[in-house]
Amino acid sequence: FRSDETFFQQPDHARQVIRALKERGLTFTCTSRVDVLMKHLDELRENGLQNVYIGIESMDDASLAEVRKGVKASLTEALLKRLEACGSFAFGTYMLCLENDTAEKVQQAVEKLSSFRALYGVVFWIATPFPGTDYYDRLNAAGEIFDREPKHYDALHLVHRHAEISPARAGDLLRYCVKNHCHEQNIRKAKLLRKWADLEKRSTLAPPLRPGAVLPSPAGALP
Repeated sequence: FRSDETFFQQPDHARQVIRALKERGLTFTCTSRVDVLMKHLDELRENGLQNVYIGIESMDDASLAEVRKGVKASLTEALLKRLEACGSFAFGTYMLCLENDTAEKVQQAVEKLSSFRALYGVVFWIATPFPGTDYYDRLNAAGEIFDREPKHYDALHLVHRHAEISPARAGDLLRYCVKNHCHEQNIRKAKLLRKWADLEKRSTLAPPLRPGAVLPSPAGALP
């Protein structure tokens, strides 16, 4: 197994790789940028591309600008529609709790993501300002980071202040996203979700979050 997270950003080298794969009768899945894939999708498909991994990160243009993604949500939508038309799947990553997010916007985004038949799976995580990044430096300089516990820098915890979302609510949203995006052909995830629901029914610690449920409003201000 080989992975190149910036595939086809050096087209000449990438063409040598896919030519060698094709000569050996091998197909491939690649990770690349949405705009790069839009430009080269036909060529890649002709040379054995099966599926792609992409960083979606948000369906909100303001949030995409915040993380300097360099593409708009409409381009991601266009790519997913092209992948569906040619019979390929996409696996994506998606960030919660970006500055422009609200609970309602996140729920709407999950509904929209679920409408793309080419989007087989999504890894959801909470936007985390990791030390050494521009994101960390900006939030740290503004005094917005309140949680310094190293174990919480795992993309599963909200470690900075957010105008609309509390840390507890961020956890609820993350669970909501995981539960409410499941491709109809993703049998393995569907089975895991059924087990999860069964465990919740047996537990008195947390009631199950039903698909489409509206999350409660956050109580109180952030620390």
